[in-house]
Amino acid sequence: MDHIRRVDIKVSRKALRQWVVANPVNPDFPAPILEELQLKKVADNLDAVPDANEHTLLSIFRSQRLRDLTVHKFTYRAARALFLPTVEKLSLVAPKESGTSTLQFQQDLLTMPNLRRLTVDLSLSPSANMVDVQLDRLEYLDLTIKKAKDARFLRTVTAHRLRDARIIVEAPDKDIPSILRSLAGLFNVVAVQRHLRCAVFRARNAHGLYVSLTEEEMSTTKGIRLYLKNGTLDEHLFRLLTMYMALCLDKVQRLYIEPDLCVPLVRNAATVKMNAEGLLLTIEAMQELRLLQISMKLTRIDNLEDGSAVPCPRLETVVVEDVGVDEALFLSFLIAPNLQDVDLDITALGGDIHNVVESIAPLLDHVAKNCQGYDANICAQSGQSLELTFTGLETETDAVRLEFLGKDIQNRALTAIARELGSSLQVVREFTVADGEGYERNSWATWYGLFEQMDAVRTLCIEGDASKVFDSGLAFRPGGQQGSRPVFPQMYSLILENVWFRPRKKKNGPRAKKTFVNDLIRSFQHRQQAKSLKYPTIVKGTNIRLADINKLQTLTRYLSSDRAVRK
Repeated sequence: MDHIRRVDIKVSRKALRQWVVANPVNPDFPAPILEELQLKKVADNLDAVPDANEHTLLSIFRSQRLRDLTVHKFTYRAARALFLPTVEKLSLVAPKESGTSTLQFQQDLLTMPNLRRLTVDLSLSPSANMVDVQLDRLEYLDLTIKKAKDARFLRTVTAHRLRDARIIVEAPDKDIPSILRSLAGLFNVVAVQRHLRCAVFRARNAHGLYVSLTEEEMSTTKGIRLYLKNGTLDEHLFRLLTMYMALCLDKVQRLYIEPDLCVPLVRNAATVKMNAEGLLLTIEAMQELRLLQISMKLTRIDNLEDGSAVPCPRLETVVVEDVGVDEALFLSFLIAPNLQDVDLDITALGGDIHNVVESIAPLLDHVAKNCQGYDANICAQSGQSLELTFTGLETETDAVRLEFLGKDIQNRALTAIARELGSSLQVVREFTVADGEGYERNSWATWYGLFEQMDAVRTLCIEGDASKVFDSGLAFRPGGQQGSRPVFPQMYSLILENVWFRPRKKKNGPRAKKTFVNDLIRSFQHRQQAKSLKYPTIVKGTNIRLADINKLQTLTRYLSSDRAVRK
């Protein structure tokens, strides 16, 4: 081995014994220039060498230059033969039955002052006395903890340069408080060394949580990664995390809540939910939080009393992919005066729609105040979806996006929007009813209830099949009342794009009595301020006649139409 710098082998004790017998070497430093050693033991039922002699076999790899050491599945006593002052990187995985005392492990760490990276999966027995361990160069720590006693030595470790930590906790749930207490000091060091701006909470199942705190969103190695494999997802667990990771959470600006899709999930994993009350506690500790994105279901909040609102002074963006009653109730506890962007997919059913919209209304009111004016777009792509988007006039980016999903959702969603989102609807300046296949003529009364809330609209754009909802044009007659009531009273510009002014003529069928163009002309005649509509524009209109254009011209000031208008 005089000329070997790197060794990476999987070997049994029997093979090692044969090697030692066949290659007598210098007993002090048999591998003089070996720098990197990766040694992993494989099982050998024919191996007759007792465990007590493993350290003698591993001694053949001792080197004055050994810097990178990996020893897996050999006994801890055997691995100690290679603990040299030159070692900078140590990866140690010992068999479950082969451990050592906490004191012995601490003393062995002190013999390796140059350690920069430490990976340990080791069972430690308690010691009455412990010593302080100072690892001045340690930058990376990877621990697998099976019991609380395996982590107690960390309370005596000082590592001022620690920048990255990966902790896997396989201990039972009752040991987690003690383990987190042991880890708190090292977590604080990482928080000082790095700007932990991004946090990810992933639920593996009802008893598993992954927490990642990193500098950047896509980073997977820089910062803190904590796997609690047996941690019950309840309020108590989040309270512990908030207590022992307070310094880490304090600077978080982006928080992602999501299911863990990278591991096999248990049966009925779709029902796994993140604890909402615990999540509120965690968010309260994140005073720098700017973005909150939730991609999984939350539990129902039952124990929070009135006045338990969570202030989020810097929160700007909220994204929730599956909003039901429980998720909406969770959002109602957030007080975010600087909120500028909300994106929600609402999947509540039936009568729950109104409760959901009522719960999220305060958040949307904050957005409306901050944007000071909206462009709005509404679209029914199908009978089971309705999407409403508000765009800030100054930012020209989506400020609010609400997508309602479910069977027979349209009328319920429109009613809830009209009743609860008045603050947002009343600041809309430009309104587009986009083309889609989900519009139904028999829902016109619900649509006009929405339009009545939009008094500030200056520009209205109607596209394609969206004309179906304007059953009475731009004025309608409420049931049981005389006279027609105009909608969009301040409208200045009307754009009709790809609209069928008369329905498609059915072969051998009767002529349609009701047409969009006649409804539009009739509604103009009922509008007291029809002349205020200065700029109606027709783009690619279908089945409109020259007489219709002339009549519209007399009711408005200027009417423009492109060459694509077809009669």
